[in-house]
Amino acid sequence: NFSKNPQWAITPTVDAPLFISLNQIDIRRYHKQSPPFGICIMKGIGHEYRCEANPNTLLAMSEFVGSRENSLRFDMKANTTYVLIPCTYEPNIEIPFYLSLFSRSTLEVTELKKDRALLTVKGEWIDNTAGGCLNYWTWINNPQYLLTITQRGSVSVELEQQQIEKPHHIGIYIWKSDEGKRQLNSSGLFHQSQFTNSLKVTLEVPLEVGKYVVLPCTFYPAHNTPFTLKTFNIDTCTIRPIPSLYDYGLNDEWQSGTAGGCQNNPTWKNNPNYYFMVQSKCTVHFTISNSDNKPHPMGCYIIDKKLNTTVGGTTRFANTPFTSHSMEINPGEYFLYVCTYHPNQYLSFHVHIHSETQILLYKVK
Repeated sequence: NFSKNPQWAITPTVDAPLFISLNQIDIRRYHKQSPPFGICIMKGIGHEYRCEANPNTLLAMSEFVGSRENSLRFDMKANTTYVLIPCTYEPNIEIPFYLSLFSRSTLEVTELKKDRALLTVKGEWIDNTAGGCLNYWTWINNPQYLLTITQRGSVSVELEQQQIEKPHHIGIYIWKSDEGKRQLNSSGLFHQSQFTNSLKVTLEVPLEVGKYVVLPCTFYPAHNTPFTLKTFNIDTCTIRPIPSLYDYGLNDEWQSGTAGGCQNNPTWKNNPNYYFMVQSKCTVHFTISNSDNKPHPMGCYIIDKKLNTTVGGTTRFANTPFTSHSMEINPGEYFLYVCTYHPNQYLSFHVHIHSETQILLYKVK
């Protein structure tokens, strides 16, 4: 209920310190002794909407003292909006107060009375959908949400995990999305929060009109727990779950006779390969990971069966524990070749395919 406290937006015209004096009035009329009270300064979002409880936007806070008067000094920057929130330490303590502001700068002071619009969705990380952060190839399995912004402004995204004895490290990723589809690669990351082992994580971001993909996750995969995702925005917006993709997985290995290396080597067609058929145009995402979770240059090639030509695949073999590739695929029949960069690299690996539509998939050799 912190956000229910009285709030004022303050904007100085020049750089200057602000001196705040807060006095409780007629204490004995309301309480036997002075309740602890204090002053908070938050990062502002304008002269109209109130702030929520967000430790990431807290700029200064006085001590909470049980006396008639409390004070705080704060250095302000010109033309920057701050939110002043006087409050008692405990909730539901009613008492009148008197607030005095002193500064060498002219101040624009506005009482904030409007709450930002709140949207809430509930989800759960469980089994396959507990994908972890971007350090793990399974991150794309996490629940994803499409956030549509109808007016430019500041949006606060809050992730809260279920009350547990030892909270997981949790965080939030945000991508700009023109098509509003599931995010399949980590490139183009727009904003992200820190990962903390707290019940709540909040990310305050300025967003233009458009569509965004919001991905809440735990830092490590396989941490199952329900969660709640909230957005506080300055105008109407919508948030909805993005449907999951079709998911296919195969375990295999490069061994003697099948570790052919990349297309630089004449033996590349000896690599394990898989036939798949696509019936309608769609995006397909391929992930190759090795079983020892150690960095190895790995990749894949997609061959059009009819044309017998390479139509997609890895262009840069990075020395990582996993590699991925996404592409738009037209209806037709294809072969997927999975390889290491150098031949004769004997490893077990996992092929994971995510597709917008159902595909037929089986191993050729």
